[in-house]
Amino acid sequence: MLTNLEVSYRILPRWTIALGGRNVGNKYPTRVPYGIRGKLQNQSLYSYFGPYGFSGGMYYARTSLDF
Repeated sequence: MLTNLEVSYRILPRWTIALGGRNVGNKYPTRVPYGIRGKLQNQSLYSYFGPYGFSGGMYYARTSLDF
């Protein structure tokens, strides 16, 4: 299961900050079998066709100001 979370807080009426993450569980797709990977010259450990990215979780901080 893939989990994305974000928590935001409005500091002032027009200024908001947020903390969040995508793929919080740090899930990776199934590894490509060694026999196939050898034919691809070890270009990738993970399949490009997985349901989520092959770079693991991403975490961020964001701020926004409305004009």
